Amino acid sequence: MLQRIASIFTLLIFFSPTAFSQECLYTPIHQNITNNLLALPKNGNILRIPVVIHIVLPEELQHNVSDQDVHNQIKALNRDFRKKNYNWNLIEERYHELVADTKIEFVLSCKDDTGQEASGIVRKITSLQNIGIQNALYFTNEGGSDAWPTNHYLNIWVCDMPKEILGFATDPQESEILKDGIVINHSYFNINRATPRYDMGRTLVHEVGHYLGLNHPWGNMQDECIEDDGLDDTPLQSGPHYDCTDDHLMCSEDEVFYGNFMDYSPDCCLAMFTKQQAMLMRSNLINLRSGLLENEMECQPVVTEAFDINIYPNPSFGHCTISWEEKNIKNISVYNNQGQQLNQIELFTPNEQVELCLDQYPKGVLVLSFIDESGNVYSKQLIHL
Repeated sequence: MLQRIASIFTLLIFFSPTAFSQECLYTPIHQNITNNLLALPKNGNILRIPVVIHIVLPEELQHNVSDQDVHNQIKALNRDFRKKNYNWNLIEERYHELVADTKIEFVLSCKDDTGQEASGIVRKITSLQNIGIQNALYFTNEGGSDAWPTNHYLNIWVCDMPKEILGFATDPQESEILKDGIVINHSYFNINRATPRYDMGRTLVHEVGHYLGLNHPWGNMQDECIEDDGLDDTPLQSGPHYDCTDDHLMCSEDEVFYGNFMDYSPDCCLAMFTKQQAMLMRSNLINLRSGLLENEMECQPVVTEAFDINIYPNPSFGHCTISWEEKNIKNISVYNNQGQQLNQIELFTPNEQVELCLDQYPKGVLVLSFIDESGNVYSKQLIHL
């Protein structure tokens, strides 16, 4: 059972890897917004959001989220919001023109609200189990961690919650000042070490989308093709995807689209925000969360650069060669088209080429995930014939 909650909140219930049921109670403020977006100036300035990560865990779980894990997660945010993720090229070519660089970046705050030097990481040892679903999370004197001023910082609480809950976020127009921000289950935070299917840092990417006012592509209702998220460039769909092939949910027979960051596909399938999604997030950031942009700090974001990986031959019948340059790849994970991890290959010596035997893998689409020594993640699709 897995849930992803978004304020007001969204409830997901997974009964098995292939059969799913979901109830969505998220009620966004924004409806029929496309015409308003068209009137916005096409401002290309980079908008930077200062972030504070509150790690609120029992002592025995603190090691699950290291400072390096936090930095890797921030890199994942910048990778996806700045269109530096390699796998957007893997979606169908007809959708490429929709893929947006949101020009939104995230920085760990290097100063607190008093102007003192800070790391942007707050650690709090708590004795409370499942504190993520308790009001105490937001208050230091109750075992949680007080938010830094929520009008000036994106507060993210990484904490213990029931396994079925991935995370939740507040809406930019409806939030309590002391609780405004994002709460994420530590099991779905970071890349690689997180729970399989959600191990590329994209649970937080999804929740930041909600924090900046995005709805799910299917809107508020499921099993119908009438209303959606109010944006014209997100194809109409009747409900969430849970794998990379579930195209029967699209309302048009010629649409095959499961790669939007606001969908529920496995991380390895998620690849893009659309241009109108980017415009809406930028509009909400400028107009509804403008205080985040008022911090005059010179903290520098860490942006993942694009990186090319070659697989030959591709498609392949039973054997292929994977090569790259200038990166120290530490491990390669192989996933099927439902986001299930099939294998992980650890590379203990510097390599720029790996031979992969495909006999142990199923026929069809495989997704290879590469992680370098800095924790950056790259993806490549392989067709096994």
